[in-house]
Amino acid sequence: MTCSSVCVPISAVDGNDTTFQISTDRNTADLARSISAVGLLVPPTLMRTEDRLVIVNGFRRIAACRSLNQTTVSAGILPATATPRDCAEMAVAENALQRPLNLIERSRALSLLSVYYEDTADLAAASAKCGIPESPPMIRKLRGLCRLSPGIQAGIIDGTLSLAMASELQRFDEAEREVLAKLLLTFRMSLGKQREILTMIEEISRREGLSIPELLRTPTITSLLADDDTEPNVKVGRLRELLKRRRYPAIQKSEEQATALIRALGLKNPMKLVLPPNLEGETFSLTLRFRNIAELRHLHHTLGKIIDRPELDRLLSKDF
Repeated sequence: MTCSSVCVPISAVDGNDTTFQISTDRNTADLARSISAVGLLVPPTLMRTEDRLVIVNGFRRIAACRSLNQTTVSAGILPATATPRDCAEMAVAENALQRPLNLIERSRALSLLSVYYEDTADLAAASAKCGIPESPPMIRKLRGLCRLSPGIQAGIIDGTLSLAMASELQRFDEAEREVLAKLLLTFRMSLGKQREILTMIEEISRREGLSIPELLRTPTITSLLADDDTEPNVKVGRLRELLKRRRYPAIQKSEEQATALIRALGLKNPMKLVLPPNLEGETFSLTLRFRNIAELRHLHHTLGKIIDRPELDRLLSKDF
């Protein structure tokens, strides 16, 4: 589509209409320095309406020119025959061809095109034509990201929240989503830990009849999260244990009873008896550490004294 190149007053350009905005980058300092030094090399593309000019491409370029107090800007004006769908496809294509788009930019592009392509297969074909080849399942994951709150979007852009977790968060209502996102964004965790904590919170909420915000406002959790003297990784570990005790009270009680039996055996370093994870397995492990034959003989003697203890028999048979 051929544009007519003209010089227009910047005041006539509607910077508040972000219908066609794809880029998430708001920094214009470097671009302003470049424009100041060598001029505007690539004019923005504008669409003329009855009383204003709408930006199709070049939001940062217009903003940079405004920051330089320029009163006019050279721009390409789309012909009157250009439809909103033409503008949407042009906006997506130009951004996609300039650089790899982040998840939020891809979501914005798909959301913009979905106005004109309701069927997911048609949307996939249109986005591919514009330089964003996405499968229908990926489209379903991406489309809603740009409607999440700015804080969550920032976490997605910087990688704190993965696409998998962002997709999970979309299942919740706004209040739940915000408190969960705040928790996940505060503590940088692996995807596995994020999934584990999210699952336990959701299950506890359902079992106890509490909303997720109510659950996360309980004193034990709020006091833990407000403890500024504890390292973040330690906090995450304690939070997992706290949630685990609340989600699986029977397992926690059994583990406490098993630990009491181990204490009753009088085992001390360098001898350590390890329980099966969650007491679900059948295999216990015994760790011995020694430096010489004398230490090994002493451990053998100690093991001989405890092997017939009733506490050990109860422990191994899970009689607690």
